[in-house]
Amino acid sequence: GKYMKIACPKDKREYIVESALFHPQYKGGDINRYKLSHNGRYVLFPYANGQLISKADFEKQYPLTMKYLLEHKSFLESRENGKMKGNQWYGYTRSQALTSMEQPKLLTPEYYAHPAFCLDSSGNAFFFGGGAGGYAIVPKGIKPEVLLGILNSKLVSWFMRKTSIRQYQTAYSFVKKYIEKIPIKPFLNKTDEDRFSRLVLSMLDLHSRQAVTPTEKEQLNRLESATDVFIDRMVYELYELAEEEIR
Repeated sequence: GKYMKIACPKDKREYIVESALFHPQYKGGDINRYKLSHNGRYVLFPYANGQLISKADFEKQYPLTMKYLLEHKSFLESRENGKMKGNQWYGYTRSQALTSMEQPKLLTPEYYAHPAFCLDSSGNAFFFGGGAGGYAIVPKGIKPEVLLGILNSKLVSWFMRKTSIRQYQTAYSFVKKYIEKIPIKPFLNKTDEDRFSRLVLSMLDLHSRQAVTPTEKEQLNRLESATDVFIDRMVYELYELAEEEIR
């Protein structure tokens, strides 16, 4: 709806605010392979097209949200040793990636044992780097689900184990300097690309389903494993691997 109730982490009080500027916030642990799990946290994003919404516009469009911010004005101004004083007091202290946040994107935890990319197709998922955070890729010139399938494949998992740095014994680092080295090969054959796209979309569908009984859970796991095998096989073919190399 237009309004939502929030519990402020700062003063533990509840507020009614307009929902338009609040986005679900995800941490590394909420970002899983093919699945995003919301934890109930939201982040306030007071920007439009990368620009801080002016106080006049803000008060006109989101009076309850502005009232909430004003309740915490002295705290917000004191951030960064008072650097936030002035008419930007309700803005973010860092201004990078303000336009790319509200776009469809692929998300990954910053470190994980294997590739765990998922898709935010609505462009509504917000995350922060550092401290068990996440990392995002905005796909350009490739279907998001095609890129997703390649990145979650066994081949890329092998590649990351060879090229990324190890963290916490079993996890590898999935940040820009390592993921940008992954060589992405486009499908030249439209039929193959469509088939691959359908496989990944069905994988996303399987991961969105809720299994109630142990039998259903087992059935879902079997379907997911079978779909993974098909995806991996198509990735091996795409990268022209011989049987010996696959082994």
